[in-house]
Amino acid sequence: MKTILLKVDNEGVYYNPTERLAWASTNLPVGAFRFREHEPIYWRARMCAYQKDRQLLELEVLDFQAVFEKGFAQQSPKQPISALQFRPFIPEAFKANLSYYDGLLLTTILANPESEPPAPKVIWTKPREEWQIEMDWQPTGFSPPPLEKPASIHLHFQERIQDLSFSLGLIKGTHFVEEWGIAIDYEIANDFIIPEFDYVKSYVAKALKQRQVPIEIKTTLADAIGKAVTARSPVLQNIDERLLELVRTQAAERLLKKPKFESNVDKSLFTADEMYDQYTEDGSWGDALRSPGEEILAQILSLKKVRNAKQLQFLAGKVHAPTEKLRFTLTPLFGFIFLAKGERQQHFIWELLNSHATYVWSFDPEELSARQRFSELDKILNFIKVHGRQEYRNNHHQSAYFTFQPINHRHAGSNFVDGFPRWRNLLLEQLV
Repeated sequence: MKTILLKVDNEGVYYNPTERLAWASTNLPVGAFRFREHEPIYWRARMCAYQKDRQLLELEVLDFQAVFEKGFAQQSPKQPISALQFRPFIPEAFKANLSYYDGLLLTTILANPESEPPAPKVIWTKPREEWQIEMDWQPTGFSPPPLEKPASIHLHFQERIQDLSFSLGLIKGTHFVEEWGIAIDYEIANDFIIPEFDYVKSYVAKALKQRQVPIEIKTTLADAIGKAVTARSPVLQNIDERLLELVRTQAAERLLKKPKFESNVDKSLFTADEMYDQYTEDGSWGDALRSPGEEILAQILSLKKVRNAKQLQFLAGKVHAPTEKLRFTLTPLFGFIFLAKGERQQHFIWELLNSHATYVWSFDPEELSARQRFSELDKILNFIKVHGRQEYRNNHHQSAYFTFQPINHRHAGSNFVDGFPRWRNLLLEQLV
């Protein structure tokens, strides 16, 4: 089965980015429908037949919500095409992308689910520039007149957050009014809305504690056709900077799960940006949703009880060099890599969530460049990822450049004995 990807808009049908046939060169009635314009629409169609003498390609649309593919740009017909004839459409699938349609005029192209309508008689004429198609159609039964549409419109309805789209300062949606045969595009303005929300709608819904939001539209029929109208929603209009913080916290919580793509990455040490990239295949977490390393730590500690929370807070607030990026390990356990600068040496400090020990590697900064230091540490962490922490501790797999010292957590998280002062003193003794 040979198929083709088509891009459709209100001007016509594209079979690659530059070549188009106007709707007048198809068997669809011109002026009987209008597509929504806030996002591109693609169809996947089966090529059924080609009439060489008429340069006519017959198509059956299989998918009215097709996904863009890179091969679209390379599509080129082997034979010249002057006209397209579509087989009857599935009504609901076709209407889903329309902002307006005239059901009576579209009778010839919409499939009847109860009985197969007789094929229309196609009369072709060829003007100087392009093929035109005229439809000679005699309906087999009586068609009732379309429902009279009111001059003014006042609607209240619920919309799923998943069906909304977010852009800079705007929330957009489409509401289909079945009894009038129109789809109304609407917009809700809010200066706190950012495009990145569009990639994390489930987080937005979780932060708002609801999957659907109430929408109100007051407009006129003339304004509702062919352009977006202004809508109201108290829930969406009350969104402020607190939602961004809540979504960031939700994103930080996801970091505690094993990344989907980590198995394809030959490294164990990540910056905050590199870590976020492990959880999204297309880099869709934009800068606005990404927290710096110190904020990630604070967000995680606010989400769950951590037995070594005091140690982590001390390392982040008192020990870690403020000019250095905080780094992370993802597997086998989520952890933080701090860098402390002493008078004679520098020190990498590895602290896992809910761990029982702190790992300290000390080195002379004169012997290694910054890149070499992190590369050497990454080798050690890769060994631990494969063989385990206990194997590393038991056999002292020493680096030629690093000296290793573990510091156990005694009484960490205890309600009776505070082991933090002893741990802090042992750590500070190492940071020379």
